[in-house]
Amino acid sequence: MNDTILFSGISYQPKEIVITKVIADSQNLTVYLEELVTILDEVVVGKILTGDLIFDLKNTPIKPEVNFFNLGIPGYTGKPKTQSERRLYEATSGGGFIPLNPILNAISGRTNELKNQVSLERLDNCLDKLKSQFSEILFAKSNLDESLRIEFFYYCQDDLRFERVCKVNNGLETFEFLEAKLKSYKDILRSQKN
Repeated sequence: MNDTILFSGISYQPKEIVITKVIADSQNLTVYLEELVTILDEVVVGKILTGDLIFDLKNTPIKPEVNFFNLGIPGYTGKPKTQSERRLYEATSGGGFIPLNPILNAISGRTNELKNQVSLERLDNCLDKLKSQFSEILFAKSNLDESLRIEFFYYCQDDLRFERVCKVNNGLETFEFLEAKLKSYKDILRSQKN
């Protein structure tokens, strides 16, 4: 008897209860804790904004990112080139009084080979984009066996109009092109069966 129990919590005021004979006999104890509230007169979070955008921007501690322009270093801001495009650039550019790289690569045929590789890479990227964008709607409308779908897209890529379809980037025109190619592809499959 006369033991003291302390009830406390992070957001509550501590409360001590002395265990008396009455509490021990009842074998039941209800404790109500009061919330711990800290009252402040005024709170200012950061700088006070005035509504004048230029003044407020100057009043903030935010500094711009360091980039190659700030440091006076020349840098490239365009779209990053693929490995094939970088190889082609290296093969067709050169330094010095007489640039030998472009001359030797043109004579050996490496420049044409790299141009062809860049072109094929662009066509493959376009093909992947078309597969992801149009497969579901194209094959829902006209069923084609799952095993033949990749072959169908390569069949489309072999068409001379495929590169123009990729460059135009018109969804309706592209879908019409794919529908026409699917019809002719199915005709070829039927003729092979007969």
